Amino acid sequence: MDNEKFCIFTVDVFVKKSFVDKKTKIKNDLLNSLKKLNAFWSYNVSGISEKTISDEIFIEKSLIHLDITDLNKLFLLFPYRKIREVWKNQLCIQEPYYHGLNTMLAYLYFNIKNPDRYLKTIGNKHLKSIKQRSDEWFNATYGKDS
Repeated sequence: MDNEKFCIFTVDVFVKKSFVDKKTKIKNDLLNSLKKLNAFWSYNVSGISEKTISDEIFIEKSLIHLDITDLNKLFLLFPYRKIREVWKNQLCIQEPYYHGLNTMLAYLYFNIKNPDRYLKTIGNKHLKSIKQRSDEWFNATYGKDS
């Protein structure tokens, strides 16, 4: 009985380790592709590794620079929600600079029926939040009655 539990445990650990190794290899492959494309031009490239780069930066750079085949691999590494959140918070707010890319990602990966309307809504929300923060700062600095 104990031998059977040990075998199951060993197989389970092996499968998990194999899965983690595969994810690490995919991430390293994508990271190397990004380095070749000079996606990290403003970073010290020698200091960038899969352990040092944040998931958000990695996802953002991947969405901007990699092709569809590599983007499909990105979805093996990270949950759909996390990728969508990074896209929404980092790329959508950079309209119209990334309009073509955002439209493609909206159609292909995020099942958005009307990307132009969606992107405009996200942009408007972002501008409103900037205005609100600006108003709050102004009121805190100069008082409401100024």
